[in-house]
Amino acid sequence: MSDDQKLPIKMLNDRLLVKIPTSEGERRSGGGILIPATAQVAK
Repeated sequence: MSDDQKLPIKMLNDRLLVKIPTSEGERRSGGGILIPATAQVAK
């Protein structure tokens, strides 16, 4: 891995932030409204 590439994981004091591709993070409601993912719980 080169120096200019960053990992999709960032450690904070009490949590990990993981970058998820946009297509996997967003979902649509039954009416077709796009719901952006602001947080996800690990399964």
